[in-house]
Amino acid sequence: MAKKITAAEALATLRVDPAYMKMRAERDAELAARAARLKLEEAPILKDLEAAGWKVDSVWDLVNTSKPYPAAIPVLLSHLKRPYSDRIREGIARALAVPDATGSWSTLRAEYETSPEGSGVKSG
Repeated sequence: MAKKITAAEALATLRVDPAYMKMRAERDAELAARAARLKLEEAPILKDLEAAGWKVDSVWDLVNTSKPYPAAIPVLLSHLKRPYSDRIREGIARALAVPDATGSWSTLRAEYETSPEGSGVKSG
């Protein structure tokens, strides 16, 4: 029977494993590069949201707030059809899933229906 080890012991073993540390460094670099790409891509919508009174670090900040943001709805709608990545389009779609956007649900529905299966808009 194999000796049982604690999670702390397993982590300590991984921290001295060169192959694991290399894999982890590559993964961390990949995630940082992806975050930087998304931040750059998201800049136009963030600028427009700020002009509408909503200074956020990401469109996802709207998804995660309980405060109503009716002034942001037209901005989100104007950016919904732009060629953003799936992740950003999903954030826009989720941010539009609020009562203040009910007047725009026909637009949201049309975008949903024309988006490919598995896309960010369909997920949102």
